[in-house]
Amino acid sequence: KYYFSFEIFNLSSGEENWKWERVDFDLWEGLINQPFDVNFCWKNLVSINGRILHWYVNSSEYVVSMEVKEGKFSIDYLPECDEVINKTNNYVLIQLDGFLSFITCDSETTMDVWILEDFHRQDWSKKHTIIAKLTHYVCPSKSTRPNERSLPETGKLVVVGGTRYGELLILKNQKNSKEYLYDTCWE
Repeated sequence: KYYFSFEIFNLSSGEENWKWERVDFDLWEGLINQPFDVNFCWKNLVSINGRILHWYVNSSEYVVSMEVKEGKFSIDYLPECDEVINKTNNYVLIQLDGFLSFITCDSETTMDVWILEDFHRQDWSKKHTIIAKLTHYVCPSKSTRPNERSLPETGKLVVVGGTRYGELLILKNQKNSKEYLYDTCWE
């Protein structure tokens, strides 16, 4: 058995009662099988309104989630997508407009943005398809390098953030660190 502890800073009970709370539990309690290799480093933590935490766990089928108040873990299945995710696990999790968002590269020119609209029902919907030619490269305005304004290869991009309401996504090239902006309102 594997036991884990988390420390959660509780802000919900008024400033005079703010405190650190330790949550101890058997990670797999209530789950049929251990869902992934425990030696794999959990990464890409996403907090949704401070109530639910989601982790990428090197799976093409699911993420692990925790309801903070209850200290309860669950496996949340990702939307059924193209076979690309099943072969590469090439996706990222971020928070957009108060929802967990799942972003995957479908090809060298497109990325799909999915939103988990209902956590308990596992209701995913595809909100955006990012098209390379509609992204804007963030570069010095007087740049003279010939490839500075070339289209990005979406297969090398990763979403690193977005505005609170999801109207603007920030993407970064994994190989050369170039950054791009994508305005979801243009769709």
